[in-house]
Amino acid sequence: MKIVQISHNVYPVHEAGVELATWELSKHLTKGLNATVYLYSLTKQGVMSRGGEWIDISDRKLTLHEFLNMSNPDVILIQHLKGHPHSLKDEIRTSGIPYIVFLHDFWYMCKRVTLYTMWNQRCPGSSMLKCLACVGPLHDTMETVNWWRDNRSFLNAASHLVAVSLRVKKIYGENGLDTKKFSVLPPVYELPTSDTFDGASNEILYLGGINRVKGFELFRVALTLLPKAVDVAVGGNGITAEVIARLPKQHHYRILGHVSRKGALAEIRKSRLVVCPSVGEESYGRVATESLAFNVPVIVTQIGGFPERMLNSHATRVVKDSPKPLSDAIQYLLGRDDRNEFENIVRNFNYRAIRTGAMRILQVVDVVAKHEECAAPEEHEEVDYSSAVRWNQLLERNWSKFGTIAGTRGVPEWWTRQWMEPVLDGSEVL
Repeated sequence: MKIVQISHNVYPVHEAGVELATWELSKHLTKGLNATVYLYSLTKQGVMSRGGEWIDISDRKLTLHEFLNMSNPDVILIQHLKGHPHSLKDEIRTSGIPYIVFLHDFWYMCKRVTLYTMWNQRCPGSSMLKCLACVGPLHDTMETVNWWRDNRSFLNAASHLVAVSLRVKKIYGENGLDTKKFSVLPPVYELPTSDTFDGASNEILYLGGINRVKGFELFRVALTLLPKAVDVAVGGNGITAEVIARLPKQHHYRILGHVSRKGALAEIRKSRLVVCPSVGEESYGRVATESLAFNVPVIVTQIGGFPERMLNSHATRVVKDSPKPLSDAIQYLLGRDDRNEFENIVRNFNYRAIRTGAMRILQVVDVVAKHEECAAPEEHEEVDYSSAVRWNQLLERNWSKFGTIAGTRGVPEWWTRQWMEPVLDGSEVL
């Protein structure tokens, strides 16, 4: 089988989530389907052989038309089209080759990607007038008018759509996509394999963009509410002298700046607590997932796909996107040391979930490549974000009653049945 993957960038030139998922999926496809994978991006072009060997052909500077003629693929996997010309979508549609689109974020319907407006608020709901008011100052008006209409047509013409979370599927479905074509599958990441987390430091780790959408300002304000001095490590692009000067003075900081993937995993492994306080729609949450794989306690906001990743136990927290709940969660987790009880369930969840998703992706690709109809999996109920927060409160007040982790009401009931046992019936959720 021959497969073309299209993205805006390729790992390791860029180490963001989409690039990493594209690279790892390529390796998975060569092994699982004995396929040859051709990677086409703005920064690199190349071939990954069935043995996993990478051959760089970037110097040939092929257009997509030339690239498709050279590779003659059975199926095209579209990871991201950001930065590519609009004509690329027309070329893909007219090629006659079946294609699958992976929806890693909301780029196809929001030029700001995260559904977070220029007024520093979550998008109240897309409409032409609202979108023009939000992105109009930055983009050509007619381009904005045609943006979602053209992308919606392109996505609905796909053979199949893969969303990285139920939240992504829900929002795209509410805005005109055919949800019968959807599978909800996590990105294929090679997760760390440490049996336990290092615990070498007692630091709170923030790892992400130093901007409002990623919740850095929320994190900064939450730190001001902590009654005692704590150790904080801050990593990500955008750290400036001005940013450092605005950090609360009572705490001890280690400024990491840009962190490579290898460095990020090392920082996560030795941290006491990881905070992922996004205020924009975080479609999946790679840092949170990697933290769980190291069994490091995690705090996330109840936004986007975050709650779907979380075990709402004594060692994780799903909080509202405001400083006081975040500060309270930090204090609570720093005051506990239940790492041994946390370990096994978290490990089983991460690896089983990622492995199952990877197998399902292979099935989807194989079916579409053979020009067969790919049925979407059974519908699952939506995540109840409010009860995720209530479950945290319940555990805090009744921990001695439940003992170890009993179950959760903060994630869909089907997920609970599959990954956690025994299950709480929810009658005692506050």
